[in-house]
Amino acid sequence: MSWSIPEIEGTPPCGRSDTTLAYDDKGSRLIVFGGWANAWLNDIFYLDVSCVVGPPYGITGIFPDFGPITGGTPLVIEGIDFVNKAVTIRFSCRKGAVDVPGEYINDHTLNVVTPDFTAYPAGDVQVRVALQGDSFTTTFQTYNYFSVTHAPLCFAYGPGVLSGGASGEPTCFIVQARDAQHNLRTRGGDEFIVEISADESGPMFLPSLQIQDLINGKYLVSYTVPSPGEYQVKIEFQGTFGGNAGLIRGSPYTATFDDIVTREMNLMTGKLVLDQVFHDLQGLQQSTRECNIGLEQPLSDPTWTPDQVTAALIQLKEHVFMVEKRGEAISLSIEELRAEIAFLKDAGIVVTKEQDILMAIENAWGEVLKKVPAASNRIAPLIATQSVKFRDEVANYMEELQAKEAQIKTKSFWSYSTGVNASITLIKEEQINAEKDEVVLKQKKHIAEILECEELMDPCASILSSIQRTLGHCHQMWESISEVTRKIDLSREIPWSMIDGIVLEEEAKAFLSLVKATHKDIRDCDAFKKFERLVKDFLSTCPLFQALRHPSMRRRHWQDLIAVTGKTFECPDDNPSLKFTDILALNLHEFQRDVEEITDRRRRRPSKSPFCKNLKTAGRISA
Repeated sequence: MSWSIPEIEGTPPCGRSDTTLAYDDKGSRLIVFGGWANAWLNDIFYLDVSCVVGPPYGITGIFPDFGPITGGTPLVIEGIDFVNKAVTIRFSCRKGAVDVPGEYINDHTLNVVTPDFTAYPAGDVQVRVALQGDSFTTTFQTYNYFSVTHAPLCFAYGPGVLSGGASGEPTCFIVQARDAQHNLRTRGGDEFIVEISADESGPMFLPSLQIQDLINGKYLVSYTVPSPGEYQVKIEFQGTFGGNAGLIRGSPYTATFDDIVTREMNLMTGKLVLDQVFHDLQGLQQSTRECNIGLEQPLSDPTWTPDQVTAALIQLKEHVFMVEKRGEAISLSIEELRAEIAFLKDAGIVVTKEQDILMAIENAWGEVLKKVPAASNRIAPLIATQSVKFRDEVANYMEELQAKEAQIKTKSFWSYSTGVNASITLIKEEQINAEKDEVVLKQKKHIAEILECEELMDPCASILSSIQRTLGHCHQMWESISEVTRKIDLSREIPWSMIDGIVLEEEAKAFLSLVKATHKDIRDCDAFKKFERLVKDFLSTCPLFQALRHPSMRRRHWQDLIAVTGKTFECPDDNPSLKFTDILALNLHEFQRDVEEITDRRRRRPSKSPFCKNLKTAGRISA
C-alpha cells in the first residue's frame, strides 16, 4: 500500500496547531478554522474531499447494462438521494471519458442516452453521476460497450451456402457477425436480409425462410428450395446500431441442390460441411507452404542466364505481392475456419485433426508474415534495376502495338470490292491476333503490378483497346453489308408482277438504319461509302418501282423508259415472267427525273369515259 498526494488547487493554509476542524457532509468539505502559528489565527479554509468520500448520493444500478459503441441507447440509472439539479453522467475507461447531460426523474431515478464511445476501445466502462457541478460519485456501475457489426468482415458457413445439398429438405447456415477490429460479435440485435434467387428474375418467395438471432453474434438461417438446381444466396447487413451496412464477405453465395442426395447433407454437422472444411484447410495449407518456400528461394546462381535471374526475381516478388495483396483475405479465411471448427466442436463433432491442421496453417502463415519484410528488403535493389529494364521492354511493346494499329488501316477489308466473305474472314483473323495480344498484355500487366509500375501499361492497353474496337466496328459494318446485299439478291428472282413497292420501301428504310448504326470512326472508308451509296440509291429507287407498277402504265410508257435508259428489255405486257432483277438492272436512280416525268405523263393523260364515247356517237347520228 502506498499513499498518493493529489494535485491541489488553490493556496493551502500554513502550518499550524490547535486548529478547529469540521466536516460538511452536504458539501463533502473539510472546514479548517484558525489555529496557533506563533499567533492565534482567525482565518478559514475548506478542502473539497468529495473525490475521496464522494457526494451524499450514489448509484445502485443501470438498465440495460450494455449497448453499441456508437451510443444512442436509453439508460435508466437507479440510486439514492438524487435531487432535482442539473445532472451530468460520466462514462469512463482507462483511455478517457465522455460526459453527457442526464435527466432527473425522482430521488432514485435518472435517465440518460449513452454517448458515442467510438473514440475509445469497446468494453466495460464505469458510469458515475454528478449533480449541479459536484464531484462524481465514488460509487459506480459497469456498462458494457460492444463494437458494432462491419459487413465486409462478416461471413456465413453451413450447407445452405454450399453445393451438394438436398432439394425439398430444410437446409441452414450460420451468419457470423464481426466488428471492424476482426472480433467475433458476442451479442445479438443485428438485422440481416437474406434473399434466395434461382435466376435473374429476382428473389424467390420462400415461406420457409427464417432468420433466428442466437443472441451471441450468430444468426441461424433456414430455408427449403422446392426443386433441384443452382441458387444464389444473398446476405446483406442493414447497418444496425450504425454499423457498416452492405453485403457480407462472399455474398452472394452459390448453392446447388439435387434430389438424389440424402437429407443428412443439409445438416450443420453433416458430411457436406465437414468435407468443405477439410477442403478449405488443404487449400490454405498448400498456399501457405508454397509461399513459405517461395520467400526463401535464391535470386541468383552461377549457372543461370539473365532471363532465369529475372524469372526468379519476378517469382519471389510474386510471393511478396501475394501476401501484400491477398494477405487480408487469407487471414479472414483462417478466422472463418476457426469459427467453423469451433462451432463443430461445440456441436460434439470430433475435429482434433482439423484443429491440428488449422494450428499448423496459422503458424506457417505467421512465419510467412515474418519473412515478407526481409524478402522485400532483399529484392528492393534488384526490383529497381528490373523496373528500368521493364520500362524499355514496355516502350518496345507499345511501338509494336502502334505498328499493328497502323497496319490494320491498310488491310483490304476497308475496300468494298473485297467482298463480304473475304472481308469477314480477314477481320476474324485480326481479331484472333488481337486476342493473342490481349494475353501478352495481361502477362505484362501482371509483371507491371508486381514491379509496382502499373501505369506503364495504360498506353498499351489503350492502343489494344482501340484496335479491338475498330475491328469490332468493322465486323459490324460488314455484317450489315451482308444483310443488305443478301436481301437484295433474294428479291432479284421475284417476278416483277409480285413486287409490293410499299413493303420494298419499308425494307429500304431498315437498310438505312443499318447504315446509320455503323460507327462514325470508320465512315471514311471505301466500304462504308459504297455501302451507304447502295442503300441510298435503293431507297430513292423504291418510289420509282411503285410508280412503274401503276395500272396506267402502257407499252408506249415502257418504250419511253427504254429510250431514256438506253437499255433494251421487254415490257411486262410482252414478258409476264419479267423478274425484279431486270428492273434493277435499269439503274433507275440514275434517271430519276426522266422516270418521274414518264410516270407523271401517263397519270395526266385522261382516259375516255363511256359518257364521252356516247357524246361522240350522238354527234355522228345528228350529222
